[in-house]
Amino acid sequence: MKVERIPEKNWEESWKTYYHPIRLTDRVIVEPPWEAFQGDADVRIVMDPGMAFGTGTHATTALCVQMIDRFLKPEDRVIDVGTGSGILAIAAAQLGAHDVRAYDIDEVAVKVARQNVAENKVDSLISVEKNHLLHGIEDRAQLIVANILAEIIVDLAPDVARILAPDGVFIASGIIEDKKQMVADSLRGNGLDVFEEALEEGWVALVSRKGSK
Repeated sequence: MKVERIPEKNWEESWKTYYHPIRLTDRVIVEPPWEAFQGDADVRIVMDPGMAFGTGTHATTALCVQMIDRFLKPEDRVIDVGTGSGILAIAAAQLGAHDVRAYDIDEVAVKVARQNVAENKVDSLISVEKNHLLHGIEDRAQLIVANILAEIIVDLAPDVARILAPDGVFIASGIIEDKKQMVADSLRGNGLDVFEEALEEGWVALVSRKGSK
């Protein structure tokens, strides 16, 4: 048996070859710092995710941006749970939110998100902090978005119901199709009515609001 040593690739740089500008909605495009989007767009998000999740190319991220574009109202306060690269917080700020709170438990993600927020010149609108989900958060929000695993959304649901404003919406993605019902049942069990869903590449986004109890 012949054993051959293969030089280790610089994966942190080589992945950039495959990351190009992408249109997420009629109004929103995402572009890496090294390649500008060729065309018109109302909102341009410059995104270098580094070691954090969120380039805009994954179906769950795209679904969340599409739902933010649809349901965000001018002057809403937004909370982004598990912000990763900060892409959803930045999209919300550029689409008209007046105050965005972005949280992530991972210190690397917090650092990367802050860099991207500054790069997109929305640091006056967005605060990025280390936090475990919504634990200890008391401020009400008109829109909450979470692009995380289905099981974590189930754990998150009681806190979403607690701080979501009466007229607010909760956008949840990161849900594989087989776990959609589990998440929907949890949301409804916490007084949230699921009124919209979208499916892309086997991933689901659910949009809910407080029921009329």
